[in-house]
Amino acid sequence: MVRSSGIQLLRRIYEERGYIRVKIAKRQDGKRSGWEIRLALLDGKEEAKVRTILMELGFKVGRTFPKHSRLVIPIYGKAQVEEFLKRVKPRKKSKLYRSFQPQNEAGRGWP
Repeated sequence: MVRSSGIQLLRRIYEERGYIRVKIAKRQDGKRSGWEIRLALLDGKEEAKVRTILMELGFKVGRTFPKHSRLVIPIYGKAQVEEFLKRVKPRKKSKLYRSFQPQNEAGRGWP
């Protein structure tokens, strides 16, 4: 079982360097889109630790990829994004609340 320190580490990383990507209603210029959380990590040691915590929590994580000077672990799928937010409980100052407001079919608030 994951200790609360693991959850706290995920919360800190998400609030400092993580962000959410949300499915757009229509494809734009053939680009694919979907629900996704990206956690930007400083090095391979941090990546291994975060990957282990996520897997212990039951998340299916995507392949790590480099972006700028960071390593990024993606978590794909609407259900996993919602579960991550439910378990990690990021503070309101996170990028989720500053730059993202998911829309339901009627174009209002959370689905």
